[in-house]
Amino acid sequence: MKKFEDWYREIVESKDEILGYPSGVCFCGKEGYHLECQGRILKVKEDRNYIESLPSSLGYSVLKDQTDREFIDAEKIIFEKLNVDASYENYSRDKVLEGAIAYYFPICWIGSSGHLVIKNTHEVVSFGSYIGKSEHIWAYHYGISIASLGKDRKNDFTICKINDEENTIKVLNSFLDAKTLISEIVPRLNNLPLTLNDVDLYFGIQDLLKTKYENWFQYKIS
Repeated sequence: MKKFEDWYREIVESKDEILGYPSGVCFCGKEGYHLECQGRILKVKEDRNYIESLPSSLGYSVLKDQTDREFIDAEKIIFEKLNVDASYENYSRDKVLEGAIAYYFPICWIGSSGHLVIKNTHEVVSFGSYIGKSEHIWAYHYGISIASLGKDRKNDFTICKINDEENTIKVLNSFLDAKTLISEIVPRLNNLPLTLNDVDLYFGIQDLLKTKYENWFQYKIS
């Protein structure tokens, strides 16, 4: 048991913003160290590692050439758009990510987890703060609208195949009106594919990501 408690103290009583708890407090929020909670901790870490790996899985990596003309132009554009400069708080070129089609700039504040500058159009795509940069990058690449206003966030969402109906309904409930979901959508889940038009998916991004990971159901976004 001592070995387990030592592991638990190292993981739970850390400065980790998600897993960190005061001394003697378990991950479940109760006093002590509970063996049954170990699996929950490992699952949280596993899920978070998956999320943090999303940018690299989409081809993003730390900017290699800070003197590249294309990057310098993109940096100038984001500075002008946001009315900031290189001295802005914790901004550093060392934290910029580059992908095949965009740069990610870690210029963040309350309400924003950063911004993309699209290489070929110089469009600036600003992220909210409901989710982190990794989830936003994934959402952008999968075509999910992340516009700042709900009225501008519209996607067509097609449910292609269901492997776990209970979790499918829970995920749909994260971005659909509960009453409409139960009365109109659930009865149609037996007749797939089912396309829902003009849906705001933004607040369902985390659950849609988890769906990909857990394979609860298959879907397409357009």
